[in-house]
Amino acid sequence: MFVGLGVRVLEPKAVAGGILDANGFVSRALVAGPFAGASYEEALDKEFLADQALADPRPGAVGEWREVQASPAGVFDFNALKNDAEAATQTVYLSFWLFSPRSDNLLEGGVLLDHSQGAKVDLLAGSDDGAKIWLDGKLVLENRGKNPLQADQYTLTGLSLKKGWNHFLVRVANDRGGWQFQARLACRYPTLAPLLQTDVVRPGPQRERRFRTANKTVDRQAGCRYTRPLHVRGGAPAGDQENPR
Repeated sequence: MFVGLGVRVLEPKAVAGGILDANGFVSRALVAGPFAGASYEEALDKEFLADQALADPRPGAVGEWREVQASPAGVFDFNALKNDAEAATQTVYLSFWLFSPRSDNLLEGGVLLDHSQGAKVDLLAGSDDGAKIWLDGKLVLENRGKNPLQADQYTLTGLSLKKGWNHFLVRVANDRGGWQFQARLACRYPTLAPLLQTDVVRPGPQRERRFRTANKTVDRQAGCRYTRPLHVRGGAPAGDQENPR
């Protein structure tokens, strides 16, 4: 906290509950694959699944999506999933959902909201080897390197959420050796963090209405001063950037 500046700056807090553990690590997700590539570049770039299968993954759907559990440390280890021991370069897709009761649009419903009512989260992740991450179909990270897993290797601060279910899609490529992924979520808005929900699949309309109704009263009563986010290790300034990397 800075003293004497008249501004209170809060550290991001872990988003917990649902498929997230107490420290905000993703503990369960849907995984499709592995798919073998002729090269590392192909494993990173070739489209192995159609857009429709990637937009709304369901267990047992095209691409053989199934739920996978991370280790107690929040690490997904994909080597156990290899379907071809001879294939040196392979890729997997990983998917999970995050529900927000409000959007980051400051003109939502024609009413100008103050910044304390925004809706942003931080995603801190690491992979072995390269990875791509999409939020609601928009590419927010691309790492083409070949590297061991490092916690919080990627720091994506201030990712804007829409009202409703937001989809995180991850692709992790491997070039021999270790093949892992780890991610955690944090939120800098004290009134928003307790209202966020997570799941491995996007619930149907009836359950989504229950999420909206349950959160509506709490959200209206919540009060918060605007707090400018701190930088997270190695991250770009969050500010109001939509998808800083």
